[in-house]
Amino acid sequence: MKRKSQERSTKHERRAQRLLDKIHLSAAGIDVGSGSHWVAVPEDRDDQPVREFKSFTHELIALAD
Repeated sequence: MKRKSQERSTKHERRAQRLLDKIHLSAAGIDVGSGSHWVAVPEDRDDQPVREFKSFTHELIALAD
């Protein structure tokens, strides 16, 4: 018989796994902030897979490139 804490832990682990599954392998992850944006791409796509771009027009153009 499973205890309640074990059931919650198992449910939480299954939910966390679903959230971490890779869905779009060519998509970037972007953390948008007021002062800067952090962008992460798959490691095999760039020498520097995680970068920070400030919230200025020229940096946002670089982010899009």
